[in-house]
This record gives sequence, C-alpha cells and structure tokens, in this order.
Amino acid sequence: MIVLAAVFGGLWLDRTIGTEKPVITIILVLVSAPLSLALTYWRALQVVKDIQASPSEEGQANFVKEDETVE
Repeated sequence: MIVLAAVFGGLWLDRTIGTEKPVITIILVLVSAPLSLALTYWRALQVVKDIQASPSEEGQANFVKEDETVE
C-alpha cells in the first residue's frame, strides 16, 4: 500500500513539477520499500507478542477441568 502510494504520488509530482525523468517517483519508491518492510516487521513482532501474552483456549479448558475435579 505504501509503495503504491509512493508510485502514484511520485508520478503525480513528476507531472506537476514537469521533470523530464521520473526522479521523484524513483526516490519515493526507494524510500517507501524499506519503510514498508520495517513496518511489516514491527507489526509482526506486535502480533507475536500478543499471541504469546494471551492464554490459549486449550489451556483455559484444562484449567477449568482441573478446578472442577478439585472441588
């Protein structure tokens, strides 16, 4: 999504400014690609952290069964 925005925004800026070569488009794509990868990596780390923090459904089911047998 970020890379597509960079391509279309760069093409628009190149046409608006009147550059002969798509210099702005190339610069924006070169900046947006690593940015997109970094944001994807950061988001993946957040999701993994959330998954590890939340108890699993199996663990909850086993916990309930153990409580019922104790009482």
